[in-house]
This record gives sequence, C-alpha cells and structure tokens, in this order.
Amino acid sequence: METKKRSPILASLLSIVSPGLGQMYNGQLVKGIIFYVIGFLSSVILSLAGLQFRFYGLIFTLALLICIELFIVGDALFIALKKREIVLRPYNKWYFYVFFTILAFGIAEVTDISVDPTKSYSMPSGSMIPTLMIGDHIMVNSDSYNRGRLKRGDIVVFKYPENPRKDFLKRVIAIEGDIIEGKNKKIFVNGKESTEPYIQHDDNRIVPKDNGPRDNFGPLTLPKDKIFVMGDNRDQSYDSRYWGFIDIRDIKGKALYVYWSWDSVPKSVRWDRIGKNIE
Repeated sequence: METKKRSPILASLLSIVSPGLGQMYNGQLVKGIIFYVIGFLSSVILSLAGLQFRFYGLIFTLALLICIELFIVGDALFIALKKREIVLRPYNKWYFYVFFTILAFGIAEVTDISVDPTKSYSMPSGSMIPTLMIGDHIMVNSDSYNRGRLKRGDIVVFKYPENPRKDFLKRVIAIEGDIIEGKNKKIFVNGKESTEPYIQHDDNRIVPKDNGPRDNFGPLTLPKDKIFVMGDNRDQSYDSRYWGFIDIRDIKGKALYVYWSWDSVPKSVRWDRIGKNIE
C-alpha cells in the first residue's frame, strides 16, 4: 500500500479553508465529515446569536466559536505531526480536496438565507439623530416581519418608495388601521398624543399645513398592510409626511444594535456607541 508524508502546514491550511478538510488530508475521512458538520453548525449558532443575544452575547459566542475552529485546526496539525506518513486512501487526491471544498462552500451558500437573517447597514445621514448618528454601522434582523412582529416604535429598514433600489431607515409611528395626525410638531395616533422621548427638534418655527407637512398634516387613516414612518430628527427628516405610506412587503428588517461607529470629523471611533441596542 502506498504511503506518503503529510505536511503539518498544509493540514492546518486546509482546515482553515474548510473545517474537516485537514482531517481528510490526514486520511481521517469520517472525522473530517464530523468536523465539517461541527464547523457548519457553529456558523448557524453564530448567526442566531446575532438575533438572540445582541452585541455582547454575540462577542462571547464568537470567541467560543473561534476556540472550536482553533481546536479543529490544531487537531489536523497534531495528527500530521504525529503520523507524518499515512496510507493513501482513494480520496487523498487533490481533486477530491477541491471537490470537498466546493461542496462545503456550496452548502454554506445555499443555506445562507435561512441561517443568517442578519445584515449590516451604515447611517449616511442624520435623519435619525439622536438615536442613530452618521457613521453608525448597525445590524438588522431581516427576518423580523416574516413572523408578524411589527409594532409602533420599531426602527426599520425598507425600500425607499421613490427609488426602490435604495434603502431607508426610519421609525414606525403608525400601523394599519391607525389614524395619524401632526399638530404643531406633536404627533397624535388614534386621537392620543404620542410619547416620543427619542425625538429632537432643531427649529422652533411652526410650518403651517398650507406650506408643507413638516409640522402639520392629516388626519390620515392607514390602509391594510401599510405603515407610517418618521425620522427621530424630526425637523430634518424626509419621511412618510412627504412621500406617504410604506408597504409592509417593502420592509427589509428591524434594526438591532450598533456594532461599529466612526466619527469622520475628528476621525475617531465612538467607543461608547459600540454595542448600543437600538430602541
């Protein structure tokens, strides 16, 4: 039977490319498949952690999964150092390694939509100040509204009605069946003034309804499957007051937390904003 030396470096690199590939290279096919499954399930856990544990729980989970990956790579390295030579199996050919890698990445790609419902966005404008700042990078749960969790106060990403190729982010102020009205900068939903501790006004002037909908509009009744959204930086936001309702089908997800924030003026990281839950 043909035997051949194993390279510890190559065994480690193959395990980094795909969990289990280094074990396969070392002649341990069954262990390689088991380690691939472990690596794949680890990526699923990481994706779900982004939804359930928010930022700091996600960091802990990520650290745990890195340890798992290091263990898999370390195992491949140890076996290659220990055995040095193995009896070559039919699968110990370069084209089998390539096929295994393509298959592994193919499985990950096909299942990406179902196991990774989080996406990242950055804030290019100040329409949501003070809740979100220009330069905030946020994680969004793109699966939220497939489960009927929409409610007033949620901050959502949606297709911009005037250009669906662009994404906007605003706060849900009213949902289907609600009657919304703006009176002198105050918002009334179903006849009751809304409590909005998150908003800011930077212009004390009151714009009459005849001159625009910024401070006075409505009353408007929301049709079925529609929402009314507004920015927290109320005097500097282009929102449903100007271009109308949003269809629920155009919502891409709910904002979860800030994972990175960069202030471009002093060119510095806003460390105090990292990990901030978005509410």
